[in-house]
Amino acid sequence: MKLIQVSDTHLGEPGERVFGLDPAAALEQCVAHINAHHADAALCVVTGDLVNAGTGSEYAGLKRVLSRLAMPYRLIPGNHDARDALKAGFPDMRLEGKDFLHQSVETPDATLLLLDTHEPGKESGRICDGRLAWIEARLAESAKPVLVFMHHPPVAIGHQAMDRMPLRNPGPFLELLGRHRGKVRHVFFGHVHRPFFTVLDGIGYSSVPGTCHQISLIGMERGDLYASSEPGGYGVILFDGVRVGVHMQAFADAAVFDV
Repeated sequence: MKLIQVSDTHLGEPGERVFGLDPAAALEQCVAHINAHHADAALCVVTGDLVNAGTGSEYAGLKRVLSRLAMPYRLIPGNHDARDALKAGFPDMRLEGKDFLHQSVETPDATLLLLDTHEPGKESGRICDGRLAWIEARLAESAKPVLVFMHHPPVAIGHQAMDRMPLRNPGPFLELLGRHRGKVRHVFFGHVHRPFFTVLDGIGYSSVPGTCHQISLIGMERGDLYASSEPGGYGVILFDGVRVGVHMQAFADAAVFDV
């Protein structure tokens, strides 16, 4: 099974730039690259910060671009998103829960749990008791391996500024995943605008680059926070029922040589 992870697209109003970069043009280039090289993927999951300010017109622009994907896609909110506007902009998407937008997606090879960690007005995220109960129920009922997608990192990434805006109070969530170790194979997240990999208690965790601006590692130990114009990218996820593989793919034009 092949899945695509796109994250932190940050689309603004038409013509709006973020740190001097054009997020709409970057996402269009990303979608074209995915279609050209990975049109056989089963699903694309966009892991939050879909737009920059959570407005209806931003989501309309996002929908125009994502509608060109060759495969189905699912969306989860990040800290820059707004639940009501997201639901209004994508009324056909099967969003579960009245107060949160968790989703459970069944594939032949795995159950995908797409989690809503959004907290209005906060840069950090949260999984409240109600959201945790939903996750616990889905883990208990799934007979397949489980892949988890979310926006906020539930583990420290070692960048002090980003570690000040993580998933708050991750203990109960991590403890729940630990009780299902062996069933939960990997947790994919966004928010950090760069590739990151770690393993905690036998479960893998990873993030992907944003499609527009990235977060620099310069000054990470001091808590400095700089955006950079490093190349945008996306994740290509491969799962054979046992092993999870994650490739990071830049989508900017680059020469390819026959070897």
